[in-house]
Amino acid sequence: MRIAAPMQGTVVKVAVEEGQVVAAGDLVAVLEAMKMQHEMSARAGGIVARLAVKVGDQVAARQLLLELDAAGKEDKPSLKVPTVSVP
Repeated sequence: MRIAAPMQGTVVKVAVEEGQVVAAGDLVAVLEAMKMQHEMSARAGGIVARLAVKVGDQVAARQLLLELDAAGKEDKPSLKVPTVSVP
C-alpha cells in the first residue's frame, strides 16, 4: 500500500522506520503546510517496506511518502495476554 502526501508541504516528522510493523491508524508521518500540521496515518496494518522521504523534505501533492507491505501483517506478534485461573 502506498501512502502519499494529500497536499504540498514539508515533512516535519517521520514516525516509522523501514521494517517496522504498523497497525491501522498508527501515525506514520506529519506534514506541515501554511503553518498547519497534517498527521498521516496507516489505513491498514503492515510492515514499512520503503521510506521515500525524510524530515525537512518538500513534497508535492500525491508524492509518495512511504510504502507498506500489507502481506507482512500476518507476521505481527500477538499481543494476547495469557489468562491465569485463580483457585
